[in-house]
Amino acid sequence: MMRQAFRYTVTIILMMAVLTAKGYQVSVVSSIANGTISVSSSSTATAGTTVTITVTPENGYYITANDITITPTGTGSQAQTRTDPDIAATFHPSASSINAEGKGSYTFEMPESDVKIEANFTARTTITGATVKLSATTFTYNGSLQQPTVTSVEKDGTTFLTEESTNGYADYDVDIPNSINVKESPYVVTVTFRGKYTGTATADYAINKKDIIISGITAKDKDYDGTTTATLDYSQVVYEGIVEGDVLTVTATGNFEDANAGENKEVVISGLTLGGKSVANYQLATSGQQTSTTASIKPKAEENPDPQEQTDPQEQEDPQEQTDPQEQTDPQEQTDPQEQTDDPQEQPDDPQEQTDPQEQTDPQEQTDPQEPTSSIVDIKDENGNTYKVKPVIDESGTPSTNNEVVITELPASVLDGETSIPSTLNNEGKEYTITLIEAEAFENKPEGTIIVLPEGVMTTAPVDNVVNGDGTCSKLVLSKVLLFTPTIKKIIAASVDFQRTVTAELFPICLPFDRTLPTGVKAYSYAGQDNNGNAEFEEIMGTALKAGYPYMMKVTTASTRTRGTSTVDFGTTSTTQINLDVTDLKTTKDGLEFAGTIHGLTNAQGLTTGAYLLQADGQWKMTASDNAAEANKIYIPAFQSYLIQTSGLTTSTIGNSIKSDEGADPTAIQAIHTKDTDGTERWYNLNGIQIKNPTRKGIYIINGRKVIAK
Repeated sequence: MMRQAFRYTVTIILMMAVLTAKGYQVSVVSSIANGTISVSSSSTATAGTTVTITVTPENGYYITANDITITPTGTGSQAQTRTDPDIAATFHPSASSINAEGKGSYTFEMPESDVKIEANFTARTTITGATVKLSATTFTYNGSLQQPTVTSVEKDGTTFLTEESTNGYADYDVDIPNSINVKESPYVVTVTFRGKYTGTATADYAINKKDIIISGITAKDKDYDGTTTATLDYSQVVYEGIVEGDVLTVTATGNFEDANAGENKEVVISGLTLGGKSVANYQLATSGQQTSTTASIKPKAEENPDPQEQTDPQEQEDPQEQTDPQEQTDPQEQTDPQEQTDDPQEQPDDPQEQTDPQEQTDPQEQTDPQEPTSSIVDIKDENGNTYKVKPVIDESGTPSTNNEVVITELPASVLDGETSIPSTLNNEGKEYTITLIEAEAFENKPEGTIIVLPEGVMTTAPVDNVVNGDGTCSKLVLSKVLLFTPTIKKIIAASVDFQRTVTAELFPICLPFDRTLPTGVKAYSYAGQDNNGNAEFEEIMGTALKAGYPYMMKVTTASTRTRGTSTVDFGTTSTTQINLDVTDLKTTKDGLEFAGTIHGLTNAQGLTTGAYLLQADGQWKMTASDNAAEANKIYIPAFQSYLIQTSGLTTSTIGNSIKSDEGADPTAIQAIHTKDTDGTERWYNLNGIQIKNPTRKGIYIINGRKVIAK
């Protein structure tokens, strides 16, 4: 009995020691210049606990952990009665979450003593005229992303660091554009100095056009007409060197070797010209091009020299041979008032002209009813889609002689985004070039559809979500876009309308363009899993949102929310570059991957990637349908972010966790349970929060004792 009582008494003493741990003073000297330091939570801390300080350099200054000095002052009841060499030794904190200039959080373990904190902020050095060397300065277009790497940045014999410096960062950031397509001006790599340096430096590189070799052009047989002109057929053209998925067209001039009739005559091909929506990335190779083909000129069929015999037998043609008194004979004796002219002197000499008025038309003026004249006609493309077109009219009111047409009505498959608009239309072997599309032709286009016009084609007036062949657009409206897959790599929009309406406080996003953080929200990046296995997010530093990056957004302004919903405006009112070839960026940590998509994912893609979508209840769930009939239906809309498990394990749900903005009181432990009734051990961190078990290095409490996890 006495032994049991003794153990009980010791246990009480241990618990009281935890509950009454002494708090020591943490003070910051007042003489610090060019920056500020503050203690994040309380001015007192218990020995052995972690203290967090916030450091903010002024603009133009930087600091490192080694520039921050923590000195135990040796005061306090326990410190005065101990002889501990650590009490007198100064030390530096550890960087917890800082940027290149040293701004952010630092931590240190509180000694058994009061401490004072001092710091020395240093002015950043401005760098101008640095030389940026690239791994390559030219590439040849191949349809894929091609970028050089920065091999060095130098100035006056100084080579700036590309690896982590003392502050944990390189001396500069590198911004390399997403370069896939050929463009007239060079691509520019920008180096932005950071840390103890400031300033920028640049270097140029280019994507060159890919060579194309043309073959497979044929010529059509024709009847003898006294000319050498040949009509070329491009339906079997082979574009050697074209990248899969690109679209090219070709035109050329064809001429027979002479104008005489003959079989399999040589047709000389000249003036090859590339076209099509991908033409900007290609050029004709200087050799190897097709220069000829063959076709036949058929002899002209013999015609009856008496044109009177080539008319309708119901129409009498030769007055000299007329024997039926009911039929017209001499022009002067015409009795049919429909055929009698007013003036005998104007009676036509050619009896062929004395036909029924319904047939008296000039053969030169008769046109194919399906060939565009001044009226609107229907022409079908190779897929059977019907376009209504009319000819381009010049200033004098004359239809174009270059077979140029204006589209007045588009097929539903184009308006729905299922098929692309061609640059040419073929009708009865005749090719028509599309130069304009009337703005009214897009009236029935769904709001969420984005249409890219072929190279060289324009609209008669600006239309929202219609991109010209040169990549320019008056206005992009992205709010209702579900799949964002235009056949173009970059769009320059005069403005962007993009609003997200959500029903929850948290929502994921991935923008297709750079912009600053909108008002009323905070942005968070993925930081790893917390102790309970939830996906944990921490607030980003600064206000810049980058294209292609996944973010978790949090609505913070009450006025943003209306009747349970929130509308956040991500739009722009100035010229904005939309990078459609940006690589979907991601962050991988602790068995989870946080990724973004600007294009959107179908059910099939969702199943393949194993993407978890954030639900209204705040849980991430894998809900993609495995029904084959729904494979191409939208699973994750464009401009979203999602989670993937990379550890090989699969769970039905993944929780969400946001790191506290305010931080926890390191002395907030009120009571500790040593064990559950079933014998389960309880772990706590130094903030007094119960955890399952340690997942990182640090100091923890288990069974009422402090332990260090290494």
